[in-house]
Amino acid sequence: MISFSGAEDIAGADNSIFSRPSGIRASNVTRTGGISAGGGGVPGTASAWRKNPMAGPILVGRLGWEDLTQLRIWVRPKRVWRKDGAVRATAIEPRPQDLPALHLVRDEAYLRWRYVDSPRAYAQAGDAVVTHATWHGLSSAIVCEHGGGLGKALRAVDAQIAVAMVNPGEQARFLAHGFVPTPRTIRFIGKRLTPDAPQLPKTRDAWHFTLGDLDFF
Repeated sequence: MISFSGAEDIAGADNSIFSRPSGIRASNVTRTGGISAGGGGVPGTASAWRKNPMAGPILVGRLGWEDLTQLRIWVRPKRVWRKDGAVRATAIEPRPQDLPALHLVRDEAYLRWRYVDSPRAYAQAGDAVVTHATWHGLSSAIVCEHGGGLGKALRAVDAQIAVAMVNPGEQARFLAHGFVPTPRTIRFIGKRLTPDAPQLPKTRDAWHFTLGDLDFF
């Protein structure tokens, strides 16, 4: 496990990329959290998701942050004619996953804090966890955790569309469930916090993220 800091969220508001930073004092600049690196870590690094177009010239152009990769959004239609929606909540059973690439730690304690203790309603089927939100004006099923049970989990959400952040190696699963890639991406940037920190990976397959890692789902 290594530590990293995350700047403001992708909307540019005074929020962390994390949904509910347990035991961490709120700040409008940075937060810290855990990230698992499989066989090796990337110590002394900072990471952030950004969608605010004003952030790039400041953070990347002036403050030493680096563009790392683009995180593409995938969608599938559900019931496009209905504008309301909701999730039929179920009990959440934390299922730790050993994921490839760099990713937020998904041990039982984190998953329980993230979903079981959350005031938001979630539904689970197998490893998949979903919720409901309004995304760009559309009633949406948000795929927060990936894995087996995806189809059943999606059926627990009444929504116009379903939305996911698909990682390399997951394309076949999501295509089989009717998802397609969209032109919309999230800019992922990072910064080495110390001069002797190793170079940050700049390929998409070096990172594994889901929409559950963001602060507004």
